[in-house]
Amino acid sequence: MPVYGKGQSDILEYLAKNLKFSKSCRPEDLRKLTWTINKEGRMIDIDALGVEGQCKTNIIDQLKAFPHWTPGRLKGELVCVKMILLIHTRGN
Repeated sequence: MPVYGKGQSDILEYLAKNLKFSKSCRPEDLRKLTWTINKEGRMIDIDALGVEGQCKTNIIDQLKAFPHWTPGRLKGELVCVKMILLIHTRGN
């Protein structure tokens, strides 16, 4: 599996500190983030489910700036790996 920093807690910490929502965006509507970590450790094919329009575009643009990951490996070879992060906010 790909690794960011020291693991899951670093991913969540980065998102909590850096993911900003515009005034027209309701953070509680965001349900799931999906992306692929490519062989170079970059986030690609990013999607934000539960939000639409400019809000979705804004979130995706911010995640494109996410720092590099250590890519995943399978039998010693670098591989692309699809990642899913379910979002649970108060009221969900």
